[in-house]
Amino acid sequence: MTATSFIPAKHRLAFALAGSLAASSIAAPLPASAQGLPQAKAQPQPQAKSGQPLVSPRPGSTVKAQFGDWKHECSKPPGARLELCAITQDVTDEANSDVGVSVHVQKLPGGESLLRVIAPLGVLLTHNLAVRVDGDNLGEAPFLRCYVLGCQAQIELDDKLRGKLASGKTMLLVIHRTAEQGVGIPISLNGFAPAFAALK
Repeated sequence: MTATSFIPAKHRLAFALAGSLAASSIAAPLPASAQGLPQAKAQPQPQAKSGQPLVSPRPGSTVKAQFGDWKHECSKPPGARLELCAITQDVTDEANSDVGVSVHVQKLPGGESLLRVIAPLGVLLTHNLAVRVDGDNLGEAPFLRCYVLGCQAQIELDDKLRGKLASGKTMLLVIHRTAEQGVGIPISLNGFAPAFAALK
């Protein structure tokens, strides 16, 4: 059976808009080979202490608020009339700083929502990004493009997937550096629901 992407072809045209935040610096079942994959020991970006300003790791982006482990960031690309905002989380493997992902969720003007995952350069593009939430295999999404910040996959957030993220504890993103072995990178869902609700 042919694997299908999370995201319909029509939404791939939204890449220019969805990707501009990152550029300005801000399903099918999982394969059986991914069932016993190792998990990276995640090291999320530290939260600011009370009274300290929130800082984005992306130059040109401003952190408006923090909800649990998610930051609400905005940037204004050159020539844009309005800011582009997303909720973000950046995670690296404590044992290997080359293994990590940046997750961005953005609402588009047409009412759709996208989840974008930026994996490090060198990710194996012949293997899709695979997604689990609290142990449930949700599906795969292809990597659409690589650029200076990494390689990007994007997923349309429908009501069902958004509900799982809002009520879940951990999203596991599976990437491959070799054909034989994938690595699962855990993303905390603490604060996702109020962070998403704050997006305009």
